[in-house]
Amino acid sequence: MSNGSITNDKPVINAADKTLKVGDTFDPKADVTASDTEDGDLTSAIEVTANNVDTSKPGTYEVTYKVTDSDGNETTKTITVTVGTNNKPVIEAADKTLKVGDTFDPKAGVTASDTEDGDLTSAIEVTANNVDTTKAGTYQVSYKVTDSDGNEATKTITVTVGTNNKPVIEAADKTIKVGDTFDPKADVTASDAEDGDLTSAIEVTANNVDTTKAGTYQVSYKVTDSDGNEATKTITVTVSTNDKPVINAADKTLKVGDTFDPKAGVTASDAEDGDLTSAIEVTANNVDTTKAGTYQVSYKVTDSDGNEATKTITVTVRTNDKPVINAADKTLKVGDTFDPKAGVTASDTEDGDLTSAIEVTANTVDPTTAGTYKVTYKVTDSDGNETTKTITVIVEKETTGTITANDFTIGTDSYVKGTYTGDVAKVQLVVNGEAKQAITVTGNAYQYYAKDKILNATDEVYVVALDANGKELDRAQVNVKKPTAGTITANDFTIGTDGYVKGTYTGDVAKVQLVVNGEAKQAITVTGNAYQYYAKDKILNATDEVYVVALDANGKELDRTQVNVKKPTAGTITASDFTVGTDSYVKGTYTGDVAKVQLVVNGEAKQAITVTGNAYQYYAKDKILNATDEVYAVALDANGKELDRVQVNVKTPTAGTITTNDYVLGTDSYVTGDYTGDVAKVQLVVNDEVRQAITVTGNTYRYYAKNLITSVTDVVYAVALDANGKELDRKLVNIVQKITTGTVVPNDFQKGTDNYVTGTTTGDVAKISITVNGTEFSKIPVQADGTFSYYANNRILQVTDKVLVKGYDAQGNLLDSKEVKVTTKADTTGEIKLDSFKLGTDSYITGSYTGDIAKIRVTKADQTYSTIPVSGGTLKYYAKNIVASATDIVMVEGLNSAGKVVSTKQLNIYTADGTITANSFQIGTDTYVTGTYTGDVTRVGLEVNGKVQSAIPVTNNAYQYYAKNLITSADDVVYAIGYDSLGNELNRVPVSIAGLAPVTGTITLDAFKVGNDTYVTGAYTGDITKVALVVNGKEQATIPATGNAIKYYAADLITSKDDVVTMIGYAADGRQVTEATLSLSEVTGTIAADSYKITDGYLTGTYTGDVSRVSVEINGTELKTIPVSADNTYRYYLKGQVTSTTDTVKVYGKDALGNVLSEATVTLTE
Repeated sequence: MSNGSITNDKPVINAADKTLKVGDTFDPKADVTASDTEDGDLTSAIEVTANNVDTSKPGTYEVTYKVTDSDGNETTKTITVTVGTNNKPVIEAADKTLKVGDTFDPKAGVTASDTEDGDLTSAIEVTANNVDTTKAGTYQVSYKVTDSDGNEATKTITVTVGTNNKPVIEAADKTIKVGDTFDPKADVTASDAEDGDLTSAIEVTANNVDTTKAGTYQVSYKVTDSDGNEATKTITVTVSTNDKPVINAADKTLKVGDTFDPKAGVTASDAEDGDLTSAIEVTANNVDTTKAGTYQVSYKVTDSDGNEATKTITVTVRTNDKPVINAADKTLKVGDTFDPKAGVTASDTEDGDLTSAIEVTANTVDPTTAGTYKVTYKVTDSDGNETTKTITVIVEKETTGTITANDFTIGTDSYVKGTYTGDVAKVQLVVNGEAKQAITVTGNAYQYYAKDKILNATDEVYVVALDANGKELDRAQVNVKKPTAGTITANDFTIGTDGYVKGTYTGDVAKVQLVVNGEAKQAITVTGNAYQYYAKDKILNATDEVYVVALDANGKELDRTQVNVKKPTAGTITASDFTVGTDSYVKGTYTGDVAKVQLVVNGEAKQAITVTGNAYQYYAKDKILNATDEVYAVALDANGKELDRVQVNVKTPTAGTITTNDYVLGTDSYVTGDYTGDVAKVQLVVNDEVRQAITVTGNTYRYYAKNLITSVTDVVYAVALDANGKELDRKLVNIVQKITTGTVVPNDFQKGTDNYVTGTTTGDVAKISITVNGTEFSKIPVQADGTFSYYANNRILQVTDKVLVKGYDAQGNLLDSKEVKVTTKADTTGEIKLDSFKLGTDSYITGSYTGDIAKIRVTKADQTYSTIPVSGGTLKYYAKNIVASATDIVMVEGLNSAGKVVSTKQLNIYTADGTITANSFQIGTDTYVTGTYTGDVTRVGLEVNGKVQSAIPVTNNAYQYYAKNLITSADDVVYAIGYDSLGNELNRVPVSIAGLAPVTGTITLDAFKVGNDTYVTGAYTGDITKVALVVNGKEQATIPATGNAIKYYAADLITSKDDVVTMIGYAADGRQVTEATLSLSEVTGTIAADSYKITDGYLTGTYTGDVSRVSVEINGTELKTIPVSADNTYRYYLKGQVTSTTDTVKVYGKDALGNVLSEATVTLTE
């Protein structure tokens, strides 16, 4: 048996991008490993070829690594190291609203996060909480959280505990007409103190409204809030028959002095009441017949149901003016016919057209003799107003003349030229219907500059002869010509294939000629726009120089173009093997002039495909179905000519199996096994990740997997592939854990001299780590000879530090732990001096040093930050992210070249200072809180009623903070706060809040009579701009108030004199100005009926009080309502309605709104 072959791969460096904080220690080799398929672990051979990381400054840096295997294969890799700042954590907590009795968990829904530490929710502390869910009120909860760098964040939220009241349904009684659409939920709303708008939750529990019948109905509603509190309400819906009356009145025209009766010709009618003409009121009439003008008359009529109709007409009063004659002077030619009334009209403001009444009172015109004559006209209107007018008529002799025009060639001629005769005095050009400027001519010849006027041969051009008065005497068309022009094209000509040179032409081309190698061939006549010239015996070589020439009818050359002479097409094609059931495409390459590829299967030619480049693929999965199919790939040129064909080798699908041996973790380096059949490659799949395939021969394989299989929990498959990479079989690899043992032996570490903890290992120890004072640092691999070297100069800082070395196997299992003895060498000297650090302003710690100091580092509390080199006697260390408070204890240590601390000094920290001022804020006027600041103030924020708003950056010692939506009451408690660049509060001042200016005004209301009045009327003064009616505690719609008068429709709102009605006046900003009470009374009245003889025409009777209409009910059916007479009597036509003395007849007395005030039973007789 022979083993599978293994390729010679490059080694692989495993190094990931890293993110540090300013002040962190950075070991470029930490967690960086290298491995090779043949050499195994190459971590110890890694070189750092570039490293510009500076952990004292935020920024993005790069580290480059290199490793070379035993075959000389070299790999490099560059990672990015990001040094970030150290930000404060952030608490996410929102204000909450509860109800009395709710359970409250102050930490529910509160989270904290930090850029460096991630989720800090579990570290949140509640520092204050006065929430009492048994009482309604506003409370505060305060939170605090601190990140691993000691940065602290706080936040206070407001918790509002609200009461739990019943919801309220807002629904009013309604009146509609028969046939109206009724939506029981329209204009019905519900609200709840806790849940807000509950309109969508309203249920209609009862509804008997029938809009096809007049009557009174009820609708009942129910709504339940989230606490189970239920509210109900029932309204009354009245359905009545109620059409508006109609006023018939038309606009009128009068003359000054006419008599005018505003009611003349005006009528009114109503579907229920009939003729209401006598009830028409004239509500406005400003007609003045003594003055011309336009006036209006307004009418009003009200039916028995209180429906009111209005109409306004326009009355025009005209003046009594003289008529006007329209006649103009005229010019005739000798011999013309003359009608003195032709074109003469007359009109009058009152009488209109008076043309037919025109008289000719004088006429001296003689059209046979040239001269100047007069015609006089007269006309009289119906009022006796007379007008006269005289015109002048000139009779002229007739002018004559002729003109000629020479041809005009575009691009050659500049002038239209010709001759003229007779009375011609001017010449004009007309181009495409547009008359150009006329020129004066003398003699009998002219020339007219036309180069810029005649532009196309298709222009229609005339030259016009005019007499001295501009009268046209003659015109002649100008023959516009253009030079012949045209173009020609030629298709490619293939020798041995084509017989004709073919192409197209345009313009004046009439003949085509061939020129071959400078020899002009016979010209042929062409028509249409395409030609073909027989050239098979003229063009013999691909090197022939051939032109096709376009000629006009006279043989003038208009254009020529070279013919592209081509040799016959040629090309070849190849085809790769095609496996049935595996391949989808026939693939191959081609050369030469191949433009299309076609498949022929068992003699049947399939569709050709267009190809580009030099490779093709032809989809054949549905065309080649059996290994016995005879298949050819055919190469075609662009015209479909076959250039080559090749047979496709059709093969059957491949098959094979694979087995796997157990893999011992920690011992084995290769996955091994057997295979059969068409297996040509083996591939591993580790935890769903597909690895590189290796080529195998014989029937066994070995696959290097030491760096791939690292745990007994890994899921590994060996996959068998054929030569084309098709999967034939796969088997699971059984991974067995090896029992590992080993020891570590560390050497002593001399502080100030050594940079690395070194030592040796035995057994299965593959990685080691160091632990300093209980903190374990990252693991690194041991060398191939069992030794290790761990960089620890930045970890072991004191001789008293407790240091352990821990040994782990390849799977990370701890095998051994040993303590490292830490020693020191003789002292060195040196001293550092530090400048004071201004919190909020300074970013760097600065100072100087002396003696053996070569490096410095910073510590705060238990944290040590990165070490940086110093030179030149001065030091500068970035510490903006380290120094956070004036109370911080920050130490700076000076170290010698061996890393030993020789001097330590505490940093003196002092805070930034600054002040802020705030101008007063006027509610309703101001938008911004404004003011000034001094010192180190860089941001300004607001605190409103204990809630701190976000801070904004400021410049130029002045600020403005948008507060229109924050400060809404003069009782708000507001502070302006100045912060430094670190967010520390430097100063705060109260903001003086001025409330809105007071509003004043009064409302005076007229008394309202229920059942009679439709509108609430009155007057207002002061700042009132809107009014609303309040009926029985419910505020109705708000309407605008203008002109200091009030008119509010209330017929359907006020239904009883016992209603409590007030009117509220509002200012423009919505504030209430005043409220006035409306005085109510109601209509009263009685009705009496005379006895009625059933054969009579009218029922009569009397009424008192506010009765204004009556209706009659016969046997339960009510008839129409009619108005009563002004003398307290009424007449109701009943003839034929009452047929028996046993009928029950009632008469109803109603008010203006149709409400029944009184009823009487009618006594019937025969």
